[in-house]
Amino acid sequence: MRRFIKTGSQQQFSPVLITILGTTLPETVKLVHINHRIQNFIDKPRQYTTCFSFLHSTRFCQKTAICINCGDSHSGQCSNNSRCINCKGDHPANSLNCPEYIKEKKILELKCEQHLTLGEARRRFRDNKRTYSAVIQTNTVNLDMQDYLEKKLENMLTSFQAILEKQTILIMEAFQKTMESTFSP
Repeated sequence: MRRFIKTGSQQQFSPVLITILGTTLPETVKLVHINHRIQNFIDKPRQYTTCFSFLHSTRFCQKTAICINCGDSHSGQCSNNSRCINCKGDHPANSLNCPEYIKEKKILELKCEQHLTLGEARRRFRDNKRTYSAVIQTNTVNLDMQDYLEKKLENMLTSFQAILEKQTILIMEAFQKTMESTFSP
């Protein structure tokens, strides 16, 4: 359990961070004979100060340092127009209105709400964001495949019936010859 303390102050806030082992959270936790309501902690997207990416940690970043405003490699004050390195929009890379920041925030919410790993949450988010045209195209491909398989199955059944009829005729002829040879005087 950890209490939150505002930076530069000794005043404690009411939110407390409690780490619970397992995958299911209780609705309440009893501390000092008082029931406290539990809420999920949804972390903020972490953006790294070297390359301003959301996808890896500073420890593993091998890219050169870039400007937060324009995305170029230079030092000192930047007089260039703002250009986000993540979405190519006309805002600094650390803008809270950046579509990539918002996407990362939604991924972290999905991770927390459904108790997923970050990789699983990214996959589910990506799968849920398929466009209408992609869904229609997939359905069209599935229908084409279904038509192809139905025709193939129909041809196989027709061939099987023809073979079965030939075999039945051969068996009947063999049986008839056997009967004639057995019962003929």
